[in-house]
Amino acid sequence: MANPDRLLICASWARASQCVGELEALLGIVQPTLSQHLAVLRDQQVVSTRRDGMDIYYSLSSPQALALMETLHAQFCPGPLTPPHPPPGQADTHTPP
Repeated sequence: MANPDRLLICASWARASQCVGELEALLGIVQPTLSQHLAVLRDQQVVSTRRDGMDIYYSLSSPQALALMETLHAQFCPGPLTPPHPPPGQADTHTPP
């Protein structure tokens, strides 16, 4: 996670799992570079994947990485850490304050 792009990728997973297209649009990282970063994160066992139709969704699999992202968010990002939308196949249970 020493790479700034990998840190941004992991930070986005603290909110919700995402497919490559969502990560590319959200972070502005082109697909070939994004794939290289995802391979590094898979090799380090930081990320897990699940398939939904044609899409592969990535999320943090390491409890330590998730705790780190939550701590960084609490220190440097405004607002609560809530998913922007439910993962595919799940109902939205978030109720705004």
